[in-house]
Amino acid sequence: MPDDILAQDVSIEVRTNATRLLATKLDRPFRNIGDVIDQLQLLLIIDGSNAGRIAAQAGESIYNVLHSLTHSGVGMGMFDGFGWAPKEHLPKGSQPRIEFYRLYQATRPLCSSSMLRPDDRRDIVSGALAQVRADLPNLRRLFLGVHDTHLRRLRLKEYFRQQMALPNRGQMLVNIVHFAAHQVGHTNAPANMMMGDLFAVVIGDDMLLGRLNGQYFGGNQKGAAGFKPPLRDRHNQIQHAVAGLVIAHRMGGIGIEAAKLVERLMSEPQDVALYEAAYEAAHNLSNENYLGLAERVRTEICDNTVGKAR
Repeated sequence: MPDDILAQDVSIEVRTNATRLLATKLDRPFRNIGDVIDQLQLLLIIDGSNAGRIAAQAGESIYNVLHSLTHSGVGMGMFDGFGWAPKEHLPKGSQPRIEFYRLYQATRPLCSSSMLRPDDRRDIVSGALAQVRADLPNLRRLFLGVHDTHLRRLRLKEYFRQQMALPNRGQMLVNIVHFAAHQVGHTNAPANMMMGDLFAVVIGDDMLLGRLNGQYFGGNQKGAAGFKPPLRDRHNQIQHAVAGLVIAHRMGGIGIEAAKLVERLMSEPQDVALYEAAYEAAHNLSNENYLGLAERVRTEICDNTVGKAR
């Protein structure tokens, strides 16, 4: 591209220094779309004995971050990637798989063996750079959205741990739902974002292998003081309650019935009743009424020792 500096435009010393600089960036996370563009521009001028190897590593890293950014949550399980889907960060009506198809085509060659050859590498990188620039507004939105989600979940995790001091688990549940709801008002999909944040902090990475794990997981909190008597047991009822809210919102009555069947097979009548209460609280959750979820949780799940969120 005419605006980009190519290897032949600079001295050998500059090309060598660019190679060293790119090598130092390989293990660093991409903080924003500017980091991606910087590495692509460096790929246009690197040279030297290790240039091919470094180019191959950088090309694969750039492709992976862009593909993850534009496809996270697409074609995945019902709860995997919850809250990270590109549609939740882009303008209403966006269709990421279609809109980013040209980006996929332009960046996929960054993972090919052709990156080892200078002439092929120049053409591949130039094409990728041109398409990244064409998609720049939406890519910038996605990076900002992912960063915002990360910060929200860290704040909710910290708040969750502060709330652990409350002996009344029902009050803790109402408070964390209220806190989560008041963090997402600026997003395109506040109901989904709120439930994704609660899922990550209260449950973990996913319902099965990732349960109680993940960088946002706040901790295992047992007990059910403040829950209605039929919904109590000695286990983590806050986690079960959030699972019920997420299932009700994400899958509706069919999902709740499936969850209740599992609990019946495990002889857990209190959890069957809890899922029924969670369904009543969250099955009609929307971007218009999400701020009222904490109060619906208090009404459906908690006893009269639990007050409004505070």
